[in-house]
Amino acid sequence: MSFIRNANPDATNSELDAKQIVRVKELTDSQRDSIIQQYVDIVVDSMDHKDMYSFIYNTLTEDFCNLSDEELQCEVECTHDEELWEELVDNVRELTTQEQLDYINSNLTEVN
Repeated sequence: MSFIRNANPDATNSELDAKQIVRVKELTDSQRDSIIQQYVDIVVDSMDHKDMYSFIYNTLTEDFCNLSDEELQCEVECTHDEELWEELVDNVRELTTQEQLDYINSNLTEVN
């Protein structure tokens, strides 16, 4: 639902005074950092565990999607180990192979 309202072309002085735009003065880097820190605390405090999990999951997924294959491999190997990377690759290859077998089997006709 959207609400659109045009300004009154015959506005009185009091109506014009009430619609003044309040501009934020230029912040120092320190002030901006402090505002961000305070707001992050508020946002995190308002989240339950499910919200936090979802946020972390989506953020990590987006971050990892922006990596090249080599960078992704390095991320996995540096955070965990080379064996995990190999296991993940094997899982994908097995899945792909299984999908291919399922396709072939679904298209086979019985020969009598």
